[in-house]
Amino acid sequence: MSKIITLNCDYVQGFLRSGHFKLELSEEDYNKFKSSSEEEQIDWITDCGELIIDSYRVEDYKTSGPINISDK
Repeated sequence: MSKIITLNCDYVQGFLRSGHFKLELSEEDYNKFKSSSEEEQIDWITDCGELIIDSYRVEDYKTSGPINISDK
């Protein structure tokens, strides 16, 4: 049986480099979205969408015990 091992971090320091928003709309909401101005569409995406980070760089971190082990 596989094991999952985790170790918490008190902090992570670095840089977020790039990402994108993802938004799932019903057919009805999509029709409203299409008829909106570009500015309104951007507001809708950034207000209701999920921001997904594509690229980042970790500069430093501090771990905090204990090590946790669980079954997969």
